[in-house]
Amino acid sequence: MDNNDNNESDIDEEDKKHIPDGIIKDILVRCFEQARKARHQNIVLMEFTRRFPNISEEEKNGLFNVFSSSEAFGTKIHNALLDALADPVKG
Repeated sequence: MDNNDNNESDIDEEDKKHIPDGIIKDILVRCFEQARKARHQNIVLMEFTRRFPNISEEEKNGLFNVFSSSEAFGTKIHNALLDALADPVKG
């Protein structure tokens, strides 16, 4: 009895269930963009909290944690923080 024929039919069945490369690429691109956005937001938050005068590193870290865990941290807040970093007096 030759099991090779049986194995080939199993492989063919698996190929039929294969996810198209385009879908995988789209998923990977979205994941990459989300990770890049999260890194960028963390950098902005670190820079923002780092510039607070007269508070301890522990308080700065606490503020960073609150900001970064907030689900309200959207585009408006992100842009406002960038403006404040660009011009601390005006921001």
